[in-house]
Amino acid sequence: MKWEQILPEILALIGGSIVFLACLATRKSGEYTFFSIFIVSAVGYLCGHFIKGLIENDS
Repeated sequence: MKWEQILPEILALIGGSIVFLACLATRKSGEYTFFSIFIVSAVGYLCGHFIKGLIENDS
């Protein structure tokens, strides 16, 4: 399995993890924590999907 195939999932996982760790470090938790993790993960996934398409079209 090439890394390009799982790029969207990797970016979503990294983005969500960064937001989660930032929420833990600042001790800010609540209803917006999960919403922000969802938004950052979704944006990371979509960007990864776009980058994956560019890499596949370039090859």
